[in-house]
Amino acid sequence: MKKLRVSHGKTILYTIVFMIVVFIAVYFPICGITFDVKSIIIIVVWVLVTPILLIGIMKTYKLEYTDKECIVTRFNRVDVFKFSDVIYIDEPYTIKHKSLTFYTKEGKLKFITLDKDAKLLDVFYKNCDHLLTREEFVQKFPTIKL
Repeated sequence: MKKLRVSHGKTILYTIVFMIVVFIAVYFPICGITFDVKSIIIIVVWVLVTPILLIGIMKTYKLEYTDKECIVTRFNRVDVFKFSDVIYIDEPYTIKHKSLTFYTKEGKLKFITLDKDAKLLDVFYKNCDHLLTREEFVQKFPTIKL
């Protein structure tokens, strides 16, 4: 099993935005605009929880692959994507958003955040044997908009 180095840029950004929204949703209904002991406690808890959450996310997110599958681990959730099930890789979207975007045999859309060196895209191209061109994919799944 080979491991890939994960890029945490988007994860950190999304987590910080989420934590700011949570902070606003908790702080203003409880404390309003005043600054007292309750507000200090909420700020201290938020400042302590955010880095712990970020470190937890960064430590538990892993990308690994074998010759037959890609394994993505997020916290306790393990997603296994078999290369034989992948039929189309949306390369323009993948490169633009730095998130591997692909469709399975059933026509389901899947996303995986790319690793730091973008080797995951090469791994998928190398190991997926049943890839269709864009025209073939649109012909097979006319209801899916690319």
